Amino acid sequence: MRRTLFATSPVSSLVGFSSLSLALALVLAPSPAGADMVSGTRSFLLFERSDVVDLVFDHGHATLVVQRTVENLGPKHDQALFDIYIPKTAVAVGLRTLGIVDGKPVWFTGELLEAELAAARYKELTGIGGWYPKDPALLSWRSPTELKLQVFPIAPKTKKTVEYTLEMPTRYVDGRYALDLSAMGTEQLPALMHPRAADPKDALYLDGAKLDAKLAAKGIPLDDACTLTLAPATPPSIGGTLASVSFAKSRAFVHASLGLPERLSEEPKGAYVVVVLDGSRSIRDDDRLAEVAAASAYLAGLPDAHVAVLTFARKVKARNVGFVGTKIALSDLETLSASFPDENGSAIDAALAEAARLLATAPAGAPRRVVALTDFHTRSAIEPKTISAFDADTIVHLATIGKGSAHLERDDDHPWAKLARATGGLLYQGAASTSSMDVEVMRDTFEEWVRPRHVERIVATGIGLDGAALSIPSVMREGEGWEQLTFATYASPAIAVTGELWSKKVSALLSSTSESEKLWSALVFGSDVRDSLNEKEMMTLAMKGGAVSPVTSYLAIEPGVRPSTEGLEEGGAGYGDGIGLGSLGSFGHGYGAKIVAMYDHAKFLQDELTAALTVCGGQGRKVHVEIETTYDEVVDVEVSVASVDGGKASGKAGAGDALDVCVGERFWSTVLPSGFRSAFHRFGVSSKA
Repeated sequence: MRRTLFATSPVSSLVGFSSLSLALALVLAPSPAGADMVSGTRSFLLFERSDVVDLVFDHGHATLVVQRTVENLGPKHDQALFDIYIPKTAVAVGLRTLGIVDGKPVWFTGELLEAELAAARYKELTGIGGWYPKDPALLSWRSPTELKLQVFPIAPKTKKTVEYTLEMPTRYVDGRYALDLSAMGTEQLPALMHPRAADPKDALYLDGAKLDAKLAAKGIPLDDACTLTLAPATPPSIGGTLASVSFAKSRAFVHASLGLPERLSEEPKGAYVVVVLDGSRSIRDDDRLAEVAAASAYLAGLPDAHVAVLTFARKVKARNVGFVGTKIALSDLETLSASFPDENGSAIDAALAEAARLLATAPAGAPRRVVALTDFHTRSAIEPKTISAFDADTIVHLATIGKGSAHLERDDDHPWAKLARATGGLLYQGAASTSSMDVEVMRDTFEEWVRPRHVERIVATGIGLDGAALSIPSVMREGEGWEQLTFATYASPAIAVTGELWSKKVSALLSSTSESEKLWSALVFGSDVRDSLNEKEMMTLAMKGGAVSPVTSYLAIEPGVRPSTEGLEEGGAGYGDGIGLGSLGSFGHGYGAKIVAMYDHAKFLQDELTAALTVCGGQGRKVHVEIETTYDEVVDVEVSVASVDGGKASGKAGAGDALDVCVGERFWSTVLPSGFRSAFHRFGVSSKA
C-alpha cells in the first residue's frame, strides 16, 4: 500500500507518537478523486510545505509554472513521490530542481528522454553504489490527466523544491479567451495560483468578475474548479493562429483557430438616416406593417440619429420636412402603421434619388445611411444600373420584409444586390414581428442594419492545404471562436482567411511559426488526436514540443550531496517507472407564375378603357394603352392617342394632350381584381373606334 501524508501544520506539532497517529489516520482516509498525493518512500515524515502556480495567460494558451516544496522530517534520505492530477488538455513541458552549489541555490533543468531510458537512469542514480552520487528527479506520464514525479534524495531535516511547467490551450467564447482549471494540489494544501496576463494591457477575469490585482498577487487557492478569461485590449476584426507540422512521410497535423472580437463594430454617432418604405399595392397589409416594425426596430438602435422617412408608390412622399430626431421619427412610424397608403406604382428609383438628395445636405463627415424596404416589384424600365449613384460615404441596405418571426438573411444573388454592395451595404430577405412581446428580439435582429455583427462568406486557402481538411464556418458572429486540430498530407506554412463585414472585405493571414509549431507539437498530447499516433510519431512530436508523453519523460540531475550508500533499496517502492500509460425568396422581372387562363384579363381592361374614354370625352378616338402589372398592382402606364389628322401622340401618362393625361390617370387609379396573379406582366388594349 502507498504510504501518503499531507500536512500544513508547524513542525513542532508533528513530534512524537501524536504525529505518527495523525500520519496513520491520514493514510487510511480516502483521497478525493482528482486530488494530488504526496508521500515519502521510507517514512511518513515527509510533508509538502508549499504549492505555488505562476500562471501566464496569453492569446490562445496559458503557461503554468508549478513550484512545490517538500520537507523531510525523517532520519534518512528519502524519496518524494508526487501523484499529480493536471487539468484536462494540460501537457507537461519542463522540469527543474533547485539545488545548492558552493552554498548558493542553482536550478538544474531536466532533459527530455525516451521514457524507458529515463526510468533506467533514474534507477541507476538512486541505487546504492560507490560512484560519485547524482541526485535525480523524474517526471513521467501516467494518463492524459495524471503525471508521476519522483525526487531523490530529500536529506533529513531539509527541504527540497522542484518545478514543472504545464502548457494549456484555451477556448474562445464571447470575444475572450477562456481557461478552465480544475482543483490543483492536495486536499489539505491546494495550489496557490498567481495569474497574470502576458500583455499587461489585457484584462483578466475570474469566474466572470474582473480579477483584482491585489488578489492575484496574494494568491488564489485552487481548491475548486474555476474559469479564467482574458479580454484582449485591441483585438483584430478577424484574428487567429496556425500550427502545421509534418511528423512522418505524407503525414502532418494542422491546428487552426479563428476568433472575432466581442464587438465587431460600433453604432454610428449622429448619423443621417433615410428610411424608405414601399407603400404600393403589391405589399400586403400585414407585410406593410412588418416593414414599419422593422424600420422602428432599426431606428431604436440609433437614438441620436437625424432621420427622414419616405414612403413611395407611384410618387414619393416625405413624412416630415427634412430630417427629424429619432424620437419624432419613431412616433411618426407608429402613426403611419395605422394609415399606411395603398396605391399603385413602385417608384423605387425616385425614392432612392430623393434619399440621395436629402443626404447630400448632411454635414461633411457625418455618417450617412439608407435603409429601403421593398418587394422590388417595379416597372420593367427600372433596373439597378439606372439608379443614381450615392455619395462615397453613404451605406445602403435594401430588404424585402414580410410578417413573421424576426430574422434576416443576406441575398447576394438578387438582381438588386449589386447596388447595395457597391455602397458597402447588403440586400436582405427577412421577416419582422408586429407583436409587442417581441420588442427585444426585434431590436437584436435589426441591429444588423445599425452595425455589422457577423463576418460572412468566410473562405480559407493555403499552400498544400486540402480545402476539405478544415471545416471553417462560412459565417461567424462577433465574439465567436472556431478551432480545429486535424491531420493533413502536408504541412501548410500559411492560411489566408477572407470574409466580409457587410460587403466590406476583411482578411487575416495565419502563419505557422516555430513557436506555434513547438507549442502544438506538445499540446497534441492533451487532445484526442494523440490516440491516432503510433509510438514513432509520438516520439517525433514529443521531442519537438518538449512534452511528457506516453513515450517520453523528463529527467533532471544535479550533483549529489548524500553519502553514496544512501541509495534506495533494490525492489523497494518508488524506483523510476517512467513508462507511461497510454420564406420570402427574391423577386425580379419575369419570374412570376403564369396568368390564370380562366380569368379574362383582356375583357376587364377593355371595359376599363371604354369607361375611361366615356369619362374623359374620348369617344370615337383611337387610343392604345400599355400597362405593366405586378400581381394586382399597376406599376406603369403608357397611353397613345391618334390625332385628328391621323397622326399619333404617345408617351407616359401625364404627357401629351388632355385625353392622354385623363386616360392615364384613370388607369393609374384602377384597382385590379385578384384575377391578376402574375408577378410581372405587360398588357395592351386599344379602343374599338
